Amino acid sequence: MLVTHKFCPTCGTSRLARGFTYEPQPGEEPEFVLNPPLFVGPEPEANTRGGKFYHGSCHCRAVTLALKSKPLDSSYFSGMAESNCGICSRLGVAWLYPQANQVVMNGQDHLAYYTMGNGMLANGFCEICGVPIDNKFQEFSSSEPSLLSYRNRIFYIISRDGWFLNAKVMNDVDFPPMRVRYLNGWNDHKPTYVNP
Repeated sequence: MLVTHKFCPTCGTSRLARGFTYEPQPGEEPEFVLNPPLFVGPEPEANTRGGKFYHGSCHCRAVTLALKSKPLDSSYFSGMAESNCGICSRLGVAWLYPQANQVVMNGQDHLAYYTMGNGMLANGFCEICGVPIDNKFQEFSSSEPSLLSYRNRIFYIISRDGWFLNAKVMNDVDFPPMRVRYLNGWNDHKPTYVNP
């Protein structure tokens, strides 16, 4: 199998895969095993009672991260969120919302950021393999949050110290039991995406 994945270099959206597949002949079967990359560096500083370390990466492993969190299972109080907003539905992401001191990331110089919608958030993706990693708030002056809609202003105030991580880049997360919150980002975060 030889496949090249194509993604938009501006926003990170995966567009297509080109290549070919074939049935391997006897003796040609691949011996490929994906071993999660080892995270090298300091662990997150957070003092999370009952916390567990999780590691993750983009597909090409240029970006690796460590998360210290309560167990990511059905008991995870904050839950995981999926949104139907224009960018999230195209990227196929599921978001976790830890505090910034719960996360350490290596390879941030390989992240490209795309600002969308009302300009409040920027989506970060690996510039090499296109895998979405995080969302981060834009730097606002003291007066700019007042220009956001009431709903977005509240969201910014309560969430600006967090680090929005794509749960799907984390290793050893048992997704089926996790509680998922479904967000109506299509209507809640204006302006709405318009097909070109």
